[in-house]
Amino acid sequence: MTPDKRWDWFAAYRPLWLASRTDFFATTGGRDVTGRSERFAGHQVEARLRYWLIPIKLRFEFDGLLLAKGRFLQDAPNAPASRWTRYTSFNLTAAF
Repeated sequence: MTPDKRWDWFAAYRPLWLASRTDFFATTGGRDVTGRSERFAGHQVEARLRYWLIPIKLRFEFDGLLLAKGRFLQDAPNAPASRWTRYTSFNLTAAF
């Protein structure tokens, strides 16, 4: 969405599944060869907010991602202990 010339933002939701119960999950290396951890990996919500500090020259950006882990990412043998994964970043982009 672009409410005016200086602001734009976007948000997305993605449910995540493995192709099969014994598949690897993306690039994490997570895998349950027995298939007991099910296929559902979780819910992913991401957002980006950008603002032109100096129009056409300098832009600020905030990015965030939240992963609510599903059964696979909680129960797979090598799954991390946490239920949530959060990523954030702040960026400045200069054009010259």
